[in-house]
Amino acid sequence: MTEVARTQGAQGGASGIERGEVPEVAALGTVLTGLFTRLGIPQSQYAHRVHLDKSAVSRYLSGRRLAPQEFIDRLVREVEEHVGAPLQLEAKEAIRGQRLEALRVCNPAELSSPTLKRAARDWRRSRPQ
Repeated sequence: MTEVARTQGAQGGASGIERGEVPEVAALGTVLTGLFTRLGIPQSQYAHRVHLDKSAVSRYLSGRRLAPQEFIDRLVREVEEHVGAPLQLEAKEAIRGQRLEALRVCNPAELSSPTLKRAARDWRRSRPQ
């Protein structure tokens, strides 16, 4: 189901994502929250740092909104800088895979770009059978 289809829900137009009904997005939010807590700063401070509204950051971390890849990449970089070491490759791959799965559910049309198709294919091949 596309994002547009999900936003036309029966409950006052609120999207399924906003109501927390998309498990793939919620799972990604849980992982992002785990990363974010390693920074040890309030969401409002981080939102100011990355020039986003605090509510957007909150929605990404709570799994009520699918975080853009740019947000995820920046969060990973900042956590790596904060802890002084890179995240393990497996952790980065898991995050990328979770976002691709959430994207597949929420907005499959976006996966049609050649770059994302290749990323999804590479991620599926790297998963243990």
